[in-house]
Amino acid sequence: MPVLLRRLGLTLLAVLAANRGLNAAADEPEFLQHTPNDRSLVMYVPDPLPHLLRTAKSPGFQRVITRMFQGQLGGPDTSTWEPTLNNSVAPYLPTEIVFSLNDQATTNLSRLFRMMLHVGLCNGAIEADASEDFDKLQQVLIAEMGQWKLEGIDLWVNFRTPLPAALVFGQANSLTASLFDVEGVEVTHQGQSIRLQSQLGNFYDEQTLQFLLLEFGVATDLDSEGTSALGAAVAKLEIDVTVQMVGNAIQLRFGHVADFEPLRGESLGELWTTDPRLVFFASYRMQGFLDSVAGIVKEWEKWEPTATGKATTQLDEEDLLGDLSNIVRMVGQSSLDGASRLEWNDDLELVLHEYGVPTADSLTTLPITKFVPATGDIVMASSTYSVADQWNSQLTQFEDRLASNSMKYELTGRLQQAEMNEQMTVFYYQKLRKFRQLVKERSYDVFRAPTITIADGRGTIRRLSARFHIDEESSGFAMNDLSVPRVAVMGRLQEGADAETLMKDVWRAFLEGVMPEDITGLQLVESVDYGLGCPTFAFSGEWQEELPNDVRIMLEGDMMPHYFTLPDGLFVLSSSSELSRAIVAAGNGSGERFDLPASEDQLVGFGVIPGISLAQISGTLTSLFDYVMDEQSDLELEGETLQIGRTMLAADQNFYDTMQGLFSSLTLACASVDSIQWQSTQQTDRRVTKGSMSFNTP
Repeated sequence: MPVLLRRLGLTLLAVLAANRGLNAAADEPEFLQHTPNDRSLVMYVPDPLPHLLRTAKSPGFQRVITRMFQGQLGGPDTSTWEPTLNNSVAPYLPTEIVFSLNDQATTNLSRLFRMMLHVGLCNGAIEADASEDFDKLQQVLIAEMGQWKLEGIDLWVNFRTPLPAALVFGQANSLTASLFDVEGVEVTHQGQSIRLQSQLGNFYDEQTLQFLLLEFGVATDLDSEGTSALGAAVAKLEIDVTVQMVGNAIQLRFGHVADFEPLRGESLGELWTTDPRLVFFASYRMQGFLDSVAGIVKEWEKWEPTATGKATTQLDEEDLLGDLSNIVRMVGQSSLDGASRLEWNDDLELVLHEYGVPTADSLTTLPITKFVPATGDIVMASSTYSVADQWNSQLTQFEDRLASNSMKYELTGRLQQAEMNEQMTVFYYQKLRKFRQLVKERSYDVFRAPTITIADGRGTIRRLSARFHIDEESSGFAMNDLSVPRVAVMGRLQEGADAETLMKDVWRAFLEGVMPEDITGLQLVESVDYGLGCPTFAFSGEWQEELPNDVRIMLEGDMMPHYFTLPDGLFVLSSSSELSRAIVAAGNGSGERFDLPASEDQLVGFGVIPGISLAQISGTLTSLFDYVMDEQSDLELEGETLQIGRTMLAADQNFYDTMQGLFSSLTLACASVDSIQWQSTQQTDRRVTKGSMSFNTP
């Protein structure tokens, strides 16, 4: 250990001395000179310190923080934030973070997906005892391994001083020093650059690699010719990594680049500027990647009906193969050629340019827009997305959260949370598999673009009651006049599509997944009359009869999900009968309509979200918490357990203050936003989106 520290210290001193006086050019970001001009993807985050300082000095932000810690000892002293940021944080805060790829990197990324498909198919072939398929797939894997390389990827991180970069470079120097004696590993030091070249087989012996192939299901025995050939292909996978210091920056590069033409600002597109207001910039030309993934989907579609494909589907517990098709479908609606930038002046402003996008209808010409009532505070519309896209996106976000939580908990050592997250993941993909398939796949046979979402915070639950029997004790509660959000989603049906059957099947699949008992004979959807002048269907509560512990839930007011279909194939899913009546009234002209934003070009999307509406919606949490904790409210409790639990929580002042502060600060943060707005317009195959988030001044 002392030798390691000594080597690190000497490296650090040498690098600091060598970098004295080196600074980036003032007129352009330094990364441009050290990034090749062949980049198809560039993501750039400039110096965040000015934005952090502005935030720290913002009266609105200080109000939110002060409110969050209200009543607690050791609350924040906001007067110290600016000097702390300048003196303690700034030296270690990057002034540039840049991640970039070239076409070769994206090609190899798609080739990695293709190899993953073939690994899965090998597992399926073993499961199906399809030896001919297995041999064929193994040969394809061998060929793909011979072409795959980790190259064309750069990560650049610049700092105000050389110290942080020197620390990283010193660590890299110490790590590579331990590899000098490893046969087949070549470490090259040249100035402030360290290059590591090797093959995977230099770190793992042949037998270890073959056991790994068995574990991954791409080999069936250790002695076969295919296993030997595949093991040799894996052993030859190349590793070529360079770590170098450039002034105050550290650069990590996968794949060697000898001489290159530096990246030019003009090659980043029309949105590129070095404006000090810039928060984030991205430029991308990734259409080739989408084409490659689409090719993988077509290959899977050929295998899917075979015995090997069917076995692979059974083994694919998280439906990764199904997600490939979803990726192609969702990305194909937008573009993988464009640029975006986020700026912070008085407002946060987003600009997105997309090129080569599919044709789209203008919202101003679509019949659906006349059904948007003026009462909707929050309105979001798109002529390119459908209800199916919206549902798919929401499920995908949930699945991404499951995956990211799993990684987060495992990396931080929170084993209990990791285990709970794993149980939830298994439950979701196993028990709700049919529900997921209906939402992510069959819904596209029913819905087509456009879609419009309407919401506000003016809903009311007149009465909510629940009764249940646990451990020989009857318990329950009842609440009156609770504020809740009202939400409606409007879309259009495919020609001849049957929305009613889909909704019944989706609801049944969900309940069958979560319910402990068989609900085959229950009626889950029923006809209701909300005065809409058309057949209307709501979700029945008959499923409660199969719940354990005699649970009964009754609800009256604006939280009764229902759906109906209007002329021109307009489908509406709503939580509020009052909001549904406003939609119908707007459509037939007896009620006020929402005015579409003005646009010189073809309007294909827009959104309006007032901050006060967000505060109104988030404020329902505060109101509900206060309602439950206030012993003077008209909350009705039945059962000793609930009574004691409420009394104990209300008496815990620390819990009470923490929860109230959390809910109040969330509402205050929402109230500090004046509005969030965006518009998307299109000319032929070029789409421009402009959005902003404005803030209330104190």
